[in-house]
Amino acid sequence: MSSTRVEDDTPREVFGLRVTALVEMAIFFTIALLLDRYAFDGDRFREVAPHPFWAVVVLISLQYGTNEGLLAAVASSAALLVGNVPPQPLALDLFAYLFDLSKTPLMWAATGLVVGELRSRQLRERADLRKRLAESETQAQVITAAFEGISAAKDELEARIAGQFRTLLTVFRAAMAVERLDVAGVFEGANALVAAILNPEKFSIWLLKDAQIEMTRAFGWKDDERYKRVFLDDHPLYRRTVVERIVLCVARVADEKVLAGEGVLAGPLQDPETDEVYGMLKIEVLGLLDLTPTTIENFQLLCDWIGSNLAIAKRYEDAQSERILDPEAGLLSAQLFDRQKEFLVKLAERVDFDLTMLIVGFEGEGELSRDEALSVGKIVAVAVGQWLRETDLAFQWLPVGRRFAVLLPATNGAGARLVMRKLKDDISIRLNVMADRVRLTFEIEELHRREAKR
Repeated sequence: MSSTRVEDDTPREVFGLRVTALVEMAIFFTIALLLDRYAFDGDRFREVAPHPFWAVVVLISLQYGTNEGLLAAVASSAALLVGNVPPQPLALDLFAYLFDLSKTPLMWAATGLVVGELRSRQLRERADLRKRLAESETQAQVITAAFEGISAAKDELEARIAGQFRTLLTVFRAAMAVERLDVAGVFEGANALVAAILNPEKFSIWLLKDAQIEMTRAFGWKDDERYKRVFLDDHPLYRRTVVERIVLCVARVADEKVLAGEGVLAGPLQDPETDEVYGMLKIEVLGLLDLTPTTIENFQLLCDWIGSNLAIAKRYEDAQSERILDPEAGLLSAQLFDRQKEFLVKLAERVDFDLTMLIVGFEGEGELSRDEALSVGKIVAVAVGQWLRETDLAFQWLPVGRRFAVLLPATNGAGARLVMRKLKDDISIRLNVMADRVRLTFEIEELHRREAKR
């Protein structure tokens, strides 16, 4: 904020009289008396009309007002009469003589009073106008400052409203992202959701495994972070969050001892419907001004929200583990592969027929999106359906969407290589624009050979 320096223009005074007026009168009378003594008759200009002292009386009265004008009249009278009183003429009586002496000083006094009072009134009016002008300038500055403050507040409010609108969209999109049917997708959505609502510098998501919680995802962490990666069931942080289901905040003395430098906020990821705990959300670094009661409430809400979606994702994955067909790729599920493989190997050994496994995988140049990976999986499924026999079995394999296993009963290694070449050519054509970003891999494993061919 800029400050305005107000200069004090009040004239210097002595006993209510301006110093400049005193100096000017002193200079005038000094020069006038010296001229009278050395250049004229030395009678103080008694016979000169109009008298030269009228100049100082009139000018001082016009310039400075009543007090200085009367002082100029008194000083002129003193300069004229002190030591210079003429003798009384014989033709004049005493009253006429006194009148003749006092006539000019009285006229000076009257002039100083009248002219000085007119000037004083003018000076008072000017001082009043200057005071009003100063007040008006002050009011203008106050109004300007108030306007600038209101304008800045308006701009800040507009920016905040726009920011809140963008934040609302971000939170909405992040909330949509966290509502996924797979645990990995929930973690990805949780990252965006926590960042949008709390804006922490560092945070982590932990999962409950047996008698401990393990750090599963960390955001903003460096490679050499000092934070722990595992908390056993005897650790106070485990007991308070997982067992007692309490949200910890470093602002509370008891919670600060439990956190012990591991973060500023920690809370259980639990399903609000069943109270089952799946892990922990922990904020390691958060801005000081961001740690408010509202932040703590939002953090607890996030814990419940993420926990609820984790519960849904886990129930979905449990249901998926029992399914036979993968609906996205149109292949047999990866969960069915091990049991079916074991069954066919035992059957091949007993009945004695060839059994070969063909593994199809792909690696992306760079990171493929989930939709792109799903598209590649569907392409592989279409090619498998095109070239396999009805007795051949195609499965999703781990990692799901990246590898596929094909069991080829009554097919030896040579036949499997023939199938491999057909699949490779078909898949390469179907990949089209993604062919440069995806590298196909094939592996052949003979699970059983017929005894007659050994």
